[in-house]
Amino acid sequence: MFKVDGKKIWLTCGDTAEFRPVIEDYTAQDGDTVTFTAKKVLSDQELAINKSVAAGDGITFAAEDTASLTPGSYIYDLRLETADGDVSTFVSQGQLYLVGAVNESN
Repeated sequence: MFKVDGKKIWLTCGDTAEFRPVIEDYTAQDGDTVTFTAKKVLSDQELAINKSVAAGDGITFAAEDTASLTPGSYIYDLRLETADGDVSTFVSQGQLYLVGAVNESN
């Protein structure tokens, strides 16, 4: 299962999925990157997921990105870093819901 609704994302642990973040009022330039980071809770020091792609590309979740994570609610940010070094978090504290699969012993 994979679903995106506003700042909410649902994904079954161990599934593959891709989505293309939209940065409103901005045209991606060569050298820009977008980073998706997720944690179980904001105060965690360790990231659960950390993926960077060229701005305008899709963010792909491979099966191994979530297979070992505990099902439940996570928070995520999407951040743009321009080739010029500017940084803008264009989605802050979105909700990622990792769902356990019935065919797994989660």
